[in-house]
Formats: sequence, structure tokens, C-alpha cells
Amino acid sequence: MTDHPDVDDDESDDAISVAKRDKIISYKAARLIVGSDAPDDLKAMCVNAVRATLIMAIGSEKDLRLHYERSGKRGRKMTDKVRKLLVELSEKYPLLPLEVQAASPVPHSDHRFWINWIERLDKARKQIVSRRFHYKAQKKLNAAQEAYSLLKQFHHKEITAEKNDRFCKLAALLCGLKPAQMQWTCRGVLERERLRP
Repeated sequence: MTDHPDVDDDESDDAISVAKRDKIISYKAARLIVGSDAPDDLKAMCVNAVRATLIMAIGSEKDLRLHYERSGKRGRKMTDKVRKLLVELSEKYPLLPLEVQAASPVPHSDHRFWINWIERLDKARKQIVSRRFHYKAQKKLNAAQEAYSLLKQFHHKEITAEKNDRFCKLAALLCGLKPAQMQWTCRGVLERERLRP
């Protein structure tokens, strides 16, 4: 296996399909990790590992976005709307329809039914909104951890976190940022790894 002919370090990813972009990132990452003179079978294994990492990163990013939206303004607006609706329903239907009473797993008084739902919503809202969620920082941390795992698996040399080192370059490639933007995050990952027994 040789380096992919479509790979160009200066190529813009803006107009490229996601599949082709991931393919290019995989080959660039493999070059960073094992070098261009590595045996073909090692390159192939590395490319496949990077592709698997990118697939997991897509799912992880969706989870991060969902958590960010829940804990941000959108989440607060949505819970406010639901709370307002519950209050309106409790005023409009002080007596529960028989179907709702039958479907409820625990028997409630009509008034208590609505209060329970409002209290549950308030409790959930406090848990979600009370902690500020830093989406970009978490995304960078995930990319740095994945980059460290790939280097540990294939590189077998000392991993350092200077902005022009493989670690920062690889983490930046996985995250879509510049290596200098990943330096402190990569250093944090290295420090945690060194503290492990």
C-alpha cells in the first residue's frame, strides 16, 4: 500500500464529502503516526484504526452537541416551555381524564399529578443547567485522548506535547484545529497518563 494519491497536505476540506474527507484525514494521520516509509501492512492497520476512531468521534460529537444544547439556552427555553405547558394543563384540566388516571402507574390525586410532573421537571432542569458545559474544550480533550491512544498503539516512541510534535499535530487533525490550539490539551492528557499507576 502506498500513500493515497489524492492526499495533499494543503488540500481544502470545505467542498469535499464527509467520506472523502475522513479518508484523507485517515491517510494524513497514518503518515503522521507511522511515517511514509513504514511497511504497507502497518500503514493499512494504522489507516483502519484512524477510520474507526473517526467513526467513534462522530457519535461522540453528536452526544457532546446534545449535552451542550440541553445545558445551554436552548435547553433552558425548552424546559421553560414544557413547564409553562404543564401549568396550563393543570389549570385547564384540574380533574384528570379517566384514561390518564388508568395509565398512571401510581394513583394520584388530580392536583398532585400535575405538581409531581412540574417538580420532576424542575429537578431535572437543575441537574442539567446547573453545570456549565464547555463543548469546545470537551471536543479538544476527546481528540487529544484519541490521538494519544493511536500514537501509543503504533508509534512506540516517547510522546511529547510541543506544538510541532506528532501528538499535537495528530490531535489537531482529528479535531480540525491548528496544532498550537491543541498544545495545552495534549499536555493535560500526557500529565494524566503519567500519573496513572
